[in-house]
Amino acid sequence: MFFLPRSGFVQQESSVDAARILLSFLFNEMNLLRIYLFMPIFFTFEIQAIEKVGLVLEGRLREVIFHNGGYKDTLVYGILKEEFRKERV
Repeated sequence: MFFLPRSGFVQQESSVDAARILLSFLFNEMNLLRIYLFMPIFFTFEIQAIEKVGLVLEGRLREVIFHNGGYKDTLVYGILKEEFRKERV
């Protein structure tokens, strides 16, 4: 499991490049078949970045995180090695 820090950095195009490099490493060097992550629904900039990289929304876990006085959903995103290769072509 990998964690990327949440900061203003994700609002920049370089965050998309960093995510592509990380995915490339995980698929090519670690030989993973599938990568998935859980993203709180209020992480809007991060969601935009991972969608740019090619991760696909696979599901929603309802009301699992308490944030700002209420429970919020978490989104489940994933990508397969073959999908990532097609994105790069």
